[in-house]
Amino acid sequence: MADDRLQYERQFQIEEARRAVKLALVRSLSFQELLYRYESICTDDSASEVIFAIQEKLLDAPMAEALALVIRAHMAAAAVASSKERQKIDRYVALLIPFLPINVRLPLLSEYLEDNRKTRREVGFRSLKRSEIEPQLASYLRMRFFVTGDTRFLKFALRVDAPLSAAEARQMISAFNDEGDEYWGVRVIQSQLDKNRELALQLASAYPKEFIWACGRSGNTSWVPDIRRIFQAANDKIPLLGIVVWAFGKLGALAELREMNAILNELEKSSNY
Repeated sequence: MADDRLQYERQFQIEEARRAVKLALVRSLSFQELLYRYESICTDDSASEVIFAIQEKLLDAPMAEALALVIRAHMAAAAVASSKERQKIDRYVALLIPFLPINVRLPLLSEYLEDNRKTRREVGFRSLKRSEIEPQLASYLRMRFFVTGDTRFLKFALRVDAPLSAAEARQMISAFNDEGDEYWGVRVIQSQLDKNRELALQLASAYPKEFIWACGRSGNTSWVPDIRRIFQAANDKIPLLGIVVWAFGKLGALAELREMNAILNELEKSSNY
């Protein structure tokens, strides 16, 4: 039994080394050689290694444009390919798009994200998971949310804080609340704490729980007085108790936490009548 296990481990190490050699050989190729291999990626027996090696390259502008041209050719081919081959092409495209600079990446992403076919849009969302979300891309994603109502666009856009109008913020929060997703409504308010304090306070009156949660997440102790004020102004304080205590704890508001004991006693007395 021990001999069998040792033999298995030795064979595993040999196979690991063989895969490492395969990858090392591909990684040694020039960008032009890798691009040539990517042109016929679906029939390349080292496809995964080729994709990984391209991802590792530091792309200058001409290299990025050259890669984008081949990606576009693959996108066109995928549109008329069999289902199995299309899935393979799209998988490799989704792995490469995030490594392109934003000026090249955004036009490619938009083609997927605005496609009428759900399967093609999913390729775009898979790429977004690996993409850096720059302000330019975040702005585009917010626009797509307002066009489509798809909150997935917002979840990526909210990686970047940007000023919103009151109407925009309310529409975003309402969309998440309609899906029973309080957390992302919190993220909308949190995105405004530094960018638009006046709007954050305005939203607090309509969404006190989300506001208090956002303040706690922010780690900014300057919001402690506003949490206290919003809580004290609430007609029904009991639903807010948990999040208020949590936020005060996160922000190290010891005086406010001690004050909560007296408030809890008062609430307990009033609820007994």
